[in-house]
Amino acid sequence: MVYFVIPISCFDNYKDMIGKTSKEVDEAIWTVKEENKDVIIKMFKYFGICSWKHKHDVLSILVELMV
Repeated sequence: MVYFVIPISCFDNYKDMIGKTSKEVDEAIWTVKEENKDVIIKMFKYFGICSWKHKHDVLSILVELMV
């Protein structure tokens, strides 16, 4: 199992999430920016090497993003 932890302060709307449960928060907004692109690439890489099925999932996501 892979866990990828993103600090709450990285989310654009983190102030709205502090002190609330996941049931009380509709969404967490994480904008892809130049300074966090390496983290996102590593996340896909590590998830993709966990198993053949994960690799398939990662490739499917990336193909969808390119369309």
